Amino acid sequence: MIEHTFWNAGDKPLLFYDMYFNQPFDEYLERVFHQLTAENGYANGSEAKNNEMRVLREKFSLMDAPNAVAKRLEIIKKYNLK
Repeated sequence: MIEHTFWNAGDKPLLFYDMYFNQPFDEYLERVFHQLTAENGYANGSEAKNNEMRVLREKFSLMDAPNAVAKRLEIIKKYNLK
């Protein structure tokens, strides 16, 4: 497993490109950010959304890092992120 994160440390808008070869990762992003929304009946933390996210993680072989939330909070605090 490779753990990673990123954020914009500058004061100007950030543009970056993610490239995924030989897999339809755009399907994952479309589903997560545009379809699995509260407006579509998938409130954050709901059983419905959690189930759909589990299916997507399996389909795209994604894993949550152990202690991901704690690590995220540690980074936010360390770098004074919002």
